[in-house]
Amino acid sequence: MSGKRVSHRVDGNKIEITFEQGTAVFSVLREDILNVFVPRETKEHRSKAIEGEKCVPVEFTVTEEAEALVIKTPALWAKVYDGFFVDFYKKDGTLLCADSRQGRSFGSQLSEKFISFLEAEGHDVPDASDFHYPVEIVKQMDGDEKFYGLGDKTGFLNKRDYEYENWNSDIPQAHTESYRALYKSVPFLITLKTAGVYGIFLIIPISPISISARKIPRTIIMGRTAAIWTIILSPAGICRRLWRAIPG
Repeated sequence: MSGKRVSHRVDGNKIEITFEQGTAVFSVLREDILNVFVPRETKEHRSKAIEGEKCVPVEFTVTEEAEALVIKTPALWAKVYDGFFVDFYKKDGTLLCADSRQGRSFGSQLSEKFISFLEAEGHDVPDASDFHYPVEIVKQMDGDEKFYGLGDKTGFLNKRDYEYENWNSDIPQAHTESYRALYKSVPFLITLKTAGVYGIFLIIPISPISISARKIPRTIIMGRTAAIWTIILSPAGICRRLWRAIPG
């Protein structure tokens, strides 16, 4: 979904933003939690991860400022730009989480030597740009971020510089550091950096998730089967407030 913003409409705690090629709905669940819903597969916001109504009354404003639509609560700001780029700020204006404007590039998983070998034997080698995901969330990095969460994963506690399949598996193989998926997937990623703390919680497990610091530092979240995603920002006490507001 992209294109320029066309209009917006406020209905209770929801802000429906219409773009040239789609619609997005922002819901203010708490002063420090915003839910973002893209009605791709269904117009209804349904999830097995969240039971019941979790919204609490919050005062917020929606204004047009410069090139963005700005949603402000007592704890955070969200700026929505053309092209469905969304940046999140603390109440003092400190940038916490920003969409990457540079997009993403695909690197080949095969070496040039092996590609030449396959072509010599008459095999078709797919181009790296053939990959497509209905859901793509690409966030820029400041450089000092540390990443935690995602459920059962091999490797270090800090998930930076790794790629994971956030989809459960129970394959009888050695669970080495290169193994990308285990028994339990939790689609919640916590980011800790100097500017503050924020979390990204996805309604449905997304696969794969790449947290890269090479060339262009960025966090990439891609999925083939989901079109609903939620942003949660909580500058302080994020875990305590998350469990109070989200689970059924």
